[in-house]
Amino acid sequence: METTSATLARAIAYRRAGDLRQAEAVYNQILQAEPLQIEALQGMAGIAYQLGRYDQAAEWLRRAATLREDDPILHSNLGATYRAAGRLAEAEACYREALRLQPDLAEAYNNLANILKSQRRRPEALAYYWQAVLARPNYAAAHHNLGLALLEQGDLDEAAARLREAVRLQPDWAEARQSLNFALAKASVEPPLAPAPPEENPQARAEGEARFTRGVALGREGRLDEAAIAFLHALRLRPDNAESCLKLGAVLREQGHLERARGYLRHTLRLQPGLAEAHVRLGLVYTDEGKLEEAEAAYREALRLRPDSVSALGNLAVLLDELGQAEEARTLAEQALALGPEEPQVQNQYGMLLANQGRFDQARTHFLKALALQPDFAPATFFLARDGRQLFTDVDVARIEQLLRRDSLPPRDRINLHFALGRLYDRAKAFDEAFHHCDQGNAAKREVLRLQGNTFQSAAHAQFIDRLIASFDSEFFRRVHSFGNDSELPVFIVGMPRSGTSLVEQILASHPAVFGGGELRNMKRFVGELPAELSSPAEFPECLDRLDQEASRRLAERYLEGLHLLGGAKIRVTDKMPMNFHQLGLIAALFPRARIIHCRRDARDVCWSCFFQNFRDIHFACDLKALGAYHRQYERLMTHWKEALPVPVLEVCYEELVENPERGSREIVAFCRLPWHEDCLTFYRTPRSVRTASNMQVRQPVYKRSVGYWKNYEAHLGPLFQALTGAPGGNSLAF
Repeated sequence: METTSATLARAIAYRRAGDLRQAEAVYNQILQAEPLQIEALQGMAGIAYQLGRYDQAAEWLRRAATLREDDPILHSNLGATYRAAGRLAEAEACYREALRLQPDLAEAYNNLANILKSQRRRPEALAYYWQAVLARPNYAAAHHNLGLALLEQGDLDEAAARLREAVRLQPDWAEARQSLNFALAKASVEPPLAPAPPEENPQARAEGEARFTRGVALGREGRLDEAAIAFLHALRLRPDNAESCLKLGAVLREQGHLERARGYLRHTLRLQPGLAEAHVRLGLVYTDEGKLEEAEAAYREALRLRPDSVSALGNLAVLLDELGQAEEARTLAEQALALGPEEPQVQNQYGMLLANQGRFDQARTHFLKALALQPDFAPATFFLARDGRQLFTDVDVARIEQLLRRDSLPPRDRINLHFALGRLYDRAKAFDEAFHHCDQGNAAKREVLRLQGNTFQSAAHAQFIDRLIASFDSEFFRRVHSFGNDSELPVFIVGMPRSGTSLVEQILASHPAVFGGGELRNMKRFVGELPAELSSPAEFPECLDRLDQEASRRLAERYLEGLHLLGGAKIRVTDKMPMNFHQLGLIAALFPRARIIHCRRDARDVCWSCFFQNFRDIHFACDLKALGAYHRQYERLMTHWKEALPVPVLEVCYEELVENPERGSREIVAFCRLPWHEDCLTFYRTPRSVRTASNMQVRQPVYKRSVGYWKNYEAHLGPLFQALTGAPGGNSLAF
């Protein structure tokens, strides 16, 4: 006897073949035996819909929905069927039920908006179209419908932006292209119209406020998934509520959903353009994405709107300190501290700035104040553990481990606390426990990166190295040999992270003729701008085919302007962005007389040290296999540069430098064409801001205890060894 599954398969096969009569007969056969067989009910609905019998299709789906009341897709499909039948009130109810069950169901938002628009309920329709594109940013139809709705409202610029996005997502969609062309034509002749105010619904307002309050409470408890759902429900009930949209964006950022968070925060500003906190939250998203210029603009806009915004002051201070603008950063941080001394985040941010300046005792005071205000404040716990001067008792360790057992612990806090315990156990020489927590912290970080879409792709990185090697060949350097700027101002310090770049910079920055610029992002920004600068359709490095003497001059002068602003009258300015090793070909072309220092260190030590750090934006550092793969490509490229670059490169071996710091320091200073200065030997006394993971090490005399430190963790590093050499315990791979 044929099973129900086999009979269903037969019906589906008939339907796919276009034999609807046979398919209907088989579905009927199933329903006679099993009247509540839900797949057969849906199959009958599908056939009726195809045949234009919409009322009949709706009845089949209604029966299915009564059997599976919690299925949002069923309710959404029933809504589509009612709409096709012209039963719009019932369709609207179905879509709203689907959204109650699944508040991020983009299709339901879009289809509900279509109904509302057809009923001339335009403000409400517009809000739901926005919800559709925010729930699914790659939903071309929703962008198109939103664009048309905005066009009707008179918001021509935003309409064009949405229609452009629809075309970008679906380039062969002729209707979207026609709509975009119409919008662009209309924008050139008509001024925008003011939108109509939304209608009030007292019941929806009350329920929306209740959902909002629930979301706030859940967020405070760290139950972010539930909080997000509550805020989505609040927005479903009150689509024009900026506070719900703001809170949802903040929660999504905490979860690592940066693209969605950015979308909701931008929509918040459409609903309430003067909301300073939305600009702050948007700045945090930009910071997470590494878009620091956009983040700075967002924080400054927040301060323009609200000069006493503690969160804007504090976050802008941290950002400016990272960008090397230490004076303004300190001023802003002091303002934030004066306005919000009871805010743990403010105390923590001020402590971070003090630590970067080498004022560790004062920094520790502020980290402890943050914990006194909020005992489970994870960032301060991490910084105190990293400092090593704060005594953590067994009770403190047990408290941190208890916090980690919370299922509702936000991802960022989980990462910080695992890395804090890793530090504490490492200091106690409990290396197995230290590795466990370091590994767990990195696993949590990998999950955040996955949600952000920022997982490191080893194959893509290898392909990029291939392209660099192919582009920067001997022919390229022959062609550009006369293009560069002869300035000797820049000193580029490159290598793997944790290879000694901060130590080398601190030695140089102790010289009275040198300004230590830190990890400047200028070169990375130049690379991003190069295709447009050179009017090339190709990306970097292929776009350099169009590099000529005039473009080289412009680029070099622009970079030097930034260094002069930082260094003032100094005759050397360092840029110690380690990953500039990717850009050495461009650097050599633009600055043939610049000094390039390559820091190298035992591959096992450098990779383990990266894994042990809590890096914010080095995505390959949280995975041992990825670290090994990255290091292999770094070696490969440095081997190419050694053979291809027409400029000298000084190699500084970390192990040799710490073994004989005076000899190494003298060699570094001489390479930079500077006279020797004794302050370079007492670099740890130099008062300057150091904004890297080495900010404590460079405040101490040279020590050797980090050499060979990987051996303490050898039992756990098999994946790294295999990625580096294919066999555990292989020879050092340092270049």
